[in-house]
Amino acid sequence: MIKLNKGNNILFKDLKNFEVGLQQHTLDKVMLHSSVYKSIFNGTYKSSGSNPRRRGVVKVSNGKQNVYLRFWGASQFGIGKDNFSVHPYVFNYLNSSESVCEFSFSKGSVLKYYWFNPIDAIRISFRLGSLSVILGGISIVLGII
Repeated sequence: MIKLNKGNNILFKDLKNFEVGLQQHTLDKVMLHSSVYKSIFNGTYKSSGSNPRRRGVVKVSNGKQNVYLRFWGASQFGIGKDNFSVHPYVFNYLNSSESVCEFSFSKGSVLKYYWFNPIDAIRISFRLGSLSVILGGISIVLGII
């Protein structure tokens, strides 16, 4: 688990080499230094596309507020080992009114990533798909009885 303070968040507009069009696709990602991957996941980081199971899901916590985001190695954008960057909506959701707040980063669950995803389309489609599987299982059991 890694703990960083509120002041360690780097806003997207302040990142080096970060294009404005890319900001729209980062709502479900946490940008951390690539070397942080080993301390969270106990393994080496390999860039493997956008698949959360291979890339890794990070649980970002601030007190009781949690959010599950995909790991994104972003050293090329100027993020150091003691910095992180999340979408402003996610930061506001996690941010508390306290002057000092600690963000902790730990390994997260892929199922919780999809169930609590900040992108509505992903979250709703996963929940509807899960409901369909449950209802399909119930109908198979009732058909056998």
